[in-house]
Amino acid sequence: MDRELGHKLIDSLYNSGNLSLKECGDKRDKLNELKEDQIEIFLTSLPSAEHFLPEIIYQISQIKEAEEVKLKMDRELGQKYINILYRKRYLTLEDVSEKTDELNRLKQSQIEDFLESLPGLSEGFLYELTVKHEEDNRRKVKEESLNNKLTFGENLSLSILTTVLLFFLFSFFAWYVSESFSTYPNQGKIFDFSVTWWVWIIYLFFCYLIQKRFYKRRVNDKYFENSLRITLYHLSTNITVVAIIIFWLIIRLQYGDGEASLIAKSTRDGFIFYTFFIVFLAPTISWLIYYLVIKKGPALTKVIKDSRKIKDEKNQVVKRSEVVKQIKEAKELLDLGVLTQAEYDELIKKLKPIILNN
Repeated sequence: MDRELGHKLIDSLYNSGNLSLKECGDKRDKLNELKEDQIEIFLTSLPSAEHFLPEIIYQISQIKEAEEVKLKMDRELGQKYINILYRKRYLTLEDVSEKTDELNRLKQSQIEDFLESLPGLSEGFLYELTVKHEEDNRRKVKEESLNNKLTFGENLSLSILTTVLLFFLFSFFAWYVSESFSTYPNQGKIFDFSVTWWVWIIYLFFCYLIQKRFYKRRVNDKYFENSLRITLYHLSTNITVVAIIIFWLIIRLQYGDGEASLIAKSTRDGFIFYTFFIVFLAPTISWLIYYLVIKKGPALTKVIKDSRKIKDEKNQVVKRSEVVKQIKEAKELLDLGVLTQAEYDELIKKLKPIILNN
C-alpha cells in the first residue's frame, strides 16, 4: 500500500463522517511521516477502513489500467506515425528501428513531444492522425464491450436456464445409468446415489464452470459491486433453480404413470396452483430482498451511519459532562484537604485529554 491510497482512504473516511477535520489533518501528517513498510498497518488501523479499502484499491487499479491502455494506444499511434514517415522516405529503415526503440522507452507524458520532433509531417497532419486513431480505439472498445457484456436480464436468464437445462440433460443420463446398473426396485430412479452419484458430481462441476464464465462477464456491473450483492444474487439464483427443479419433479409425479406417481399423486383440487405458490415463495422473497438492497441499500447505509454518528456524539457529550463533574468534586476535596495537590494534578492530567478531545 502506498501514500496515494492512504490519502484517498482518509478522504473517504472524512466524507463519510468517520473522521473529523482535525483527525483528518493529523492522520495525513502521520501518514507522510511513515516509512513504506509501516503504511499498511497504519491504514488498516483506521476506523471503518475495511469497508472502504477494497473499493479504493479497485478504483486505483482501474485508473492504472486505464493509464496503461492509454500508453499502449499512444505508442500504437507513434508506431503508425513512424511507419508513415518511412513510407514517405523521411526516415530510413535504420531510423525506424531507432525511433521505435526510443518510443517504447518513453513515458506517456513524453510521447507527444517525441512525435512532434519527428521530421517531415506537419502538426495538422499529426492532429488528424491522432483524432482518427482515437476514433478507431473508441470503436474497438465499444465493439468489445458489446461482444462481452451481458445485460442483467440476460445474465440472470442464462444463469438459471443453463443450469436447469443441464439438470434435464443429466437427469436423462442418470436415468440411463440407473436403468442399466441399479437393482430392483431402484431401476430408473435418477436419485439412486449408490450408482448415479458420479453423474451428479459431473453436473455440479459443469454448473460451476458455466457460472464462473458468467461471473467474469458481470463482475464489474453495478449489480455485483460488493460482496453482499454477489452473495444475494447467487443465493437467489440457486434457490430459483432448486424451486424450478422441485416443481418439475412434482409435476412429473402428479401426471406421470410410474409406481411413484400412483403413490404420491394428489387428488386435491388446485394442487398444482398451491404447490407453485409454496415452491416459488422463497425465490420471490429472496429476489425482493436483492432488489431492495440494490435500490435502497445506499440510503439505508447512510441512515445507519448517521444514527451511529449522532449516538456517538451524544455519548461524548455525556462523558464530557461526567468528567467535568469529577473535576469539580476533586477541586472541592482539594479545598477541604482530603486530596493533596499532587493527587489533584495527577487526576487533572488523566481527565484533561478527555475534555479536549470532545
